[in-house]
Amino acid sequence: MRTLVKNISTASKNQRGSLTLALPLVIALMMGLMSWSRTELRSSTAEKLELISKNRTPLYLPSSEKVKLITLGFNNFAADILWFSTLNYFGKQYGAKEDLKWFAHMCDLVSSLDPKAEHVYEFCATLSSWVAKRPEESAKLLKKAIATRPDYWRYHYLLGFTEWYFLDRKDLAQERFAHASKLPDAPTFLASLATRLMVTEDSPDTAIAFLKDLLEHSNDETAKAAFQEKLNLAYISRDLRYLQRLCEKYREEYNAYPESMRTLVEKKMLRGMPLDPFKSPYTLTQGSCEAKTTSGRKGLEFFGKTAKTGLAKNG
Repeated sequence: MRTLVKNISTASKNQRGSLTLALPLVIALMMGLMSWSRTELRSSTAEKLELISKNRTPLYLPSSEKVKLITLGFNNFAADILWFSTLNYFGKQYGAKEDLKWFAHMCDLVSSLDPKAEHVYEFCATLSSWVAKRPEESAKLLKKAIATRPDYWRYHYLLGFTEWYFLDRKDLAQERFAHASKLPDAPTFLASLATRLMVTEDSPDTAIAFLKDLLEHSNDETAKAAFQEKLNLAYISRDLRYLQRLCEKYREEYNAYPESMRTLVEKKMLRGMPLDPFKSPYTLTQGSCEAKTTSGRKGLEFFGKTAKTGLAKNG
């Protein structure tokens, strides 16, 4: 374009007249080419999102920079459309028990187009850890959220829990909780949360409290179903640990394993036959204190950590 303008300025009078008449055609042609490239890019992006909506995985999703090229400045509108696709993708993948490979990237695209979309950050960050089993992506998104709203205590709280529970970064978690407790409108429990979490380790009670909070703050029915499922598993984990401790107490007192769960009931150690959240009874393995549930559920898996190192891993 600069060369064309320079030629116009240096051409003869007749040449300038001819070029001046041709300039609108050249600009129109250039605009047409730009529009065609955007259309091609838009079509390519739409095709990839269509593959995702049909549970067919594309080779890659476009970066946020490429997506912005086709929004023509209507970033918020594009974010709303992509957010609908993200919710649809999550619902289908979760319902089919399929891998949520593209979930975090889609969330990143939405938040890049609309950085002030607060509903995106908590929804995506919590589900990336609990359901998609990608806590690193959760931490990354929460840091992005904090950059847009640094004085919102809940972002620091969610990041602190992710650092502690899923990534075993206790020092960083403690800093996050301490900072969150000093922010406006922060609840009083945050002041002592860091100390309590440092000593409870993988306590199901901690997971139960956090999941109850997520349920209370969630408006999406699919997300609520996912959190409720995890909450039920956390209840099972808590029950199994409690029953094992009772069994071990019985063994210490009677120098023998209880024959069954009913034995603990008969000895007044339990008020009645315990049931899991799915209304299935718990049982004891003969000759041991291993407790199980007949529903086949094994309790909440602390999939963000390995038993040996406590470090995060994808599942």
